[in-house]
Amino acid sequence: MQNSLSRNTEKVERLYKLAEENNIPIDETCPESLISMSVRLSDGKKIIGLSNDENTVYTKLECLAHEMGHCMTDSFYAGFSPFELREKHEYKANVWAANEIVAFPALCKAVNDGMRELWELAEHFGVSHAFMEKAIKLHEQNGNTVPPELYAEN
Repeated sequence: MQNSLSRNTEKVERLYKLAEENNIPIDETCPESLISMSVRLSDGKKIIGLSNDENTVYTKLECLAHEMGHCMTDSFYAGFSPFELREKHEYKANVWAANEIVAFPALCKAVNDGMRELWELAEHFGVSHAFMEKAIKLHEQNGNTVPPELYAEN
């Protein structure tokens, strides 16, 4: 069976390939304190910045997926409009990231295969516990019913 680290690495590589296919450069020279960011320039070009610090592979996958979510859904906020809600753009990026690295059909299969604990699911998908919780919540908010076995008491 493939371990979560190699699954995680494959997901990161897939996101890099998707960025390349969509002409989204990834700059890995952001300051450590920044971790990640994405911007849309005035000409429409999108760029992702990642820090190249000692973050875990989980953080890199989750940050890259989130920033790709901004780029793929064109969810950017300019900050100068009083009518613009930052949370709306963050939500769209988070939903995209959850769908990309914890796809709902795969989540259902994992639960049906006997994974009931968040830590089991997080390990299986190669994400942090916090991201796993967020992905489940986002799937539910978008009308997907998580198998009830996930919530059954052991």
